[in-house]
Amino acid sequence: MGCGSEDTSPPSDDGSSDNGTTDDGTTNNEAPVWSTIPAQAWTVGVAVYLDLNDYVTDADGDALTISLDSALPDGVTLNDGVISGTPTAETASASYMATADDGNA
Repeated sequence: MGCGSEDTSPPSDDGSSDNGTTDDGTTNNEAPVWSTIPAQAWTVGVAVYLDLNDYVTDADGDALTISLDSALPDGVTLNDGVISGTPTAETASASYMATADDGNA
């Protein structure tokens, strides 16, 4: 499994001041930023553990909700950003896209 994301959009002139607060007093929200997750090789009958929280940060310190774009193999689950369990059947190689939501627009 390998995935990652980063905010590469250019800065915009949105009326914000240098301290992260806009002219109307609201606070800018920084998007979560991913670092590269190393490729994973899982074996049927062997427990896996991968804490995705170790690969994502949020500059604002917001709590993050992590999700994947497709289902994990039988026997493996995602709970609170942690992939764990024991694969119970052989599956084809797959790639997953992980997303982190900080609850702010």
